[in-house]
Amino acid sequence: MKHNEISHEGTVVSIDDGHMQVSITRQSACEACKVATHCIAAEGKPMTVDIANADVANYTVGERVRIVETKQVAVRALVMAFVIPLVVIVATLAIVTALTGNEGLGALASLAALVVCFLCMRMISGRIEHQLQFRVTKLI
Repeated sequence: MKHNEISHEGTVVSIDDGHMQVSITRQSACEACKVATHCIAAEGKPMTVDIANADVANYTVGERVRIVETKQVAVRALVMAFVIPLVVIVATLAIVTALTGNEGLGALASLAALVVCFLCMRMISGRIEHQLQFRVTKLI
């Protein structure tokens, strides 16, 4: 594994139509933290990753695999999932509040803009999916 890659080990839980779902458990330094049990972070909890992979025929359900992504892909996903929606909320709140002087209306407009933002992301998810590719390898 290269220094600019992030990898997770997991188990193939389903394969269908060119997609593979892999169950992984996120691990990090949070496990050593004394307040980790009270934290809302999802460390240590299983999650399923949907992977579009042309080689799905080479894998079977229950097989152990390693999922590898570059840090650039991870940063891109974080920007799309958190930074863009945050900017949309803050910008909408600031603009509507400045124009109307009504913070309640600004808050409602921000929520509406957030819904529109996520709907737009959902509509272009096919293009986004190709930018966020994982590499999958079998564990021996």
